[in-house]
Amino acid sequence: MTKSEATKPAGDLQAKVTGVKKLLAHFKKKLTSVKKQHKEAEKALKKVQKQAKQAQKKMGGDDKSDDDDSDDAEEGDAGSDMMGAEAEDGDGAEELAS
Repeated sequence: MTKSEATKPAGDLQAKVTGVKKLLAHFKKKLTSVKKQHKEAEKALKKVQKQAKQAQKKMGGDDKSDDDDSDDAEEGDAGSDMMGAEAEDGDGAEELAS
């Protein structure tokens, strides 16, 4: 085995290590960028939420019960849909039995 053959695999490994290091550096930059965008998005969200609260106060609708009522209505709708689905299943079973 010659000297060049013995160092060739080490050279290949070194090239692979260098490639992996470059990829790692690239993804670290991407991660940093995404974290920065996330932070900016959170700030924008808080700003919009604050504006929404101010607008709600201007409209005179800063009563919390309005929000609760809408949630209850949504839950009620979901429940009635499920009951309807159960009734349909029952009707189908009766038809099959006859």
